[in-house]
Amino acid sequence: MRWIIWAGLICVMMMSHAVRAGQCQGIEQCIAQIPYIQENVRGRGKVDKSVRERLRAYGREALLPLAQVAQESNPNRQAVADSLIAQIQDLQEEDFEVIQSVIKHNRSYELGGVWSYRALGYVGGKKAGTFLVNELKRVQTASNQIGAAFMRLGVDGIPFLIEGLRCFDSCKEDEETFDGIGEVFYMLGNELNIVDAKYAKQLIKLIKNDKVTDAAKHVAMSAIGDITQDPKIAQWVYDYAIAHPKFVDSATESLQTMKSPLVEYFYLAQLSKEIEAGFPSSVYQLPFSDLARLGKVSEKTGSKVVAFLQAPSWEVRVEAALSLGYIGYHQGISELITLVDNPYDWRQSYAGIKALHLLSAKSALAAIERVAQTHWYAPLRQYAHEVVTALNLDTPLSASYQKQDISEDFLRLMALAQVPPICHTHFFEKELESIEVKKYATKTQPLAEYSYPEPVCAYEPEFCEVPRNIVPTVAAKFQGQWLAGDSRGEFGGELMSFATDSKAHIILKENIEDVYVIGDYAYAITGLAHGVSNLGMIFKIQMTKQGFVIVPFYRLPGAPNASWKLNDGAIFIKVGAGAVIFHPETGLKVADCDEQSVQL
Repeated sequence: MRWIIWAGLICVMMMSHAVRAGQCQGIEQCIAQIPYIQENVRGRGKVDKSVRERLRAYGREALLPLAQVAQESNPNRQAVADSLIAQIQDLQEEDFEVIQSVIKHNRSYELGGVWSYRALGYVGGKKAGTFLVNELKRVQTASNQIGAAFMRLGVDGIPFLIEGLRCFDSCKEDEETFDGIGEVFYMLGNELNIVDAKYAKQLIKLIKNDKVTDAAKHVAMSAIGDITQDPKIAQWVYDYAIAHPKFVDSATESLQTMKSPLVEYFYLAQLSKEIEAGFPSSVYQLPFSDLARLGKVSEKTGSKVVAFLQAPSWEVRVEAALSLGYIGYHQGISELITLVDNPYDWRQSYAGIKALHLLSAKSALAAIERVAQTHWYAPLRQYAHEVVTALNLDTPLSASYQKQDISEDFLRLMALAQVPPICHTHFFEKELESIEVKKYATKTQPLAEYSYPEPVCAYEPEFCEVPRNIVPTVAAKFQGQWLAGDSRGEFGGELMSFATDSKAHIILKENIEDVYVIGDYAYAITGLAHGVSNLGMIFKIQMTKQGFVIVPFYRLPGAPNASWKLNDGAIFIKVGAGAVIFHPETGLKVADCDEQSVQL
């Protein structure tokens, strides 16, 4: 008898310990162990891992109890229950109403971010599919749990997406409303590799319906390429765009995704149009990366790309050069060689060298060797040396287009050696500039006299409900005027001119780190490091009778962190972990701690 009592006590103690350790017994007991945390929580909430696993193991049996918790007011218990509902796989169509009620209760705190949306991917059926499409149109993006639900539905979700595009004349929705639907089609084709010509033909039928709005048709046109590579359908897309020019952009996107050679016609037309207009100022609307992914193109298209090596924009030249290598355009080798020996823009030189390596152009060896021996930028010299070695050994560079490869190359080439702080102060001492010619803003003395209305307000007033003035960080006197500059990171910056008895005029749209006047010219040190982008430039500014002439002068290894004038007229510029020295007469060189490094 005593033995039985002891055994019972031990059993009770073990059960108590199990509960305390998170080894709960039964759904209600496990739910009781979800902690009450009043502050806002992120993600799936906080709960003992073993409790989460136990509740997961109950599957559909735990749906109703979890749904009750998911609609409580405690944010942590809501989040835990919500995330667990999303993982129940043995759901049925009759569970839709329960899950919908959870979503409607919770969606106010995060558009499209409620985990329970995922559960509808397991529920399936007409109610779930229709509800998900409506939610997709409401939040206008699939980069959320709604998109994840469609990934679970897979091909079964396509009919609901097509139905969601049936927006007729009376419908007032614009193209942005359908952005989420377009994103789902992209994910289905590119992540799940779904190929379904039957549904592609249904999209064609929708496009041919005169009552469907153009906004819906554009998304449908792009979606065709995501789910088929059928050459006959590609031909239809091409023919429709030729007959209906307003659909050229979406048809081009569709044909590119289908890897159809027919897309080259549209790229050729786009390049020709830009050349006739005098070349664009940026690369954002140019198809260079798309051509690179396409691979081999006709000689006619290749010759158009070569023309962009003479574009005013240095960024356009870089992208054009790289694409020539990826499309295998050997006729452009001689023009690429002229790009290689470029002391002003190491990126153009790099792009030319990489393209020539892609083309296995041994005729470029002498030019690349000169870069390896004489270029001011040591990382580029090393890269050129590697390419010379590879060409001599007949080691080809893969011509398969990888955008990430380009980013990695640039990041590697921006790896400057560390210049210790003692080197900054001892070898590169600042030359103080008179306040009569140079002013810097401080917390106590902002440059209020050079303030100006935020430029974006002039062309995007919706972002400036309340008028705002920019107070610049630096001002330099140049040719009787003051040049004032500001840098606001990803939100932009500019250089303004202040003439006597005249309002301020914007003369350069760049993030301005500083401005220096040396001789008859001013030099603006500019740049921005944001995300994977890290760009820096020195602009040369000249005053003429016609006004300011501003041109890019030297490319920096990256965005400038700080700069100052040296006593010999040079400028010390900190970039990332290193630094460079700029002199108008001798150009750029990498700074080091050798005392001779300041003798320019």
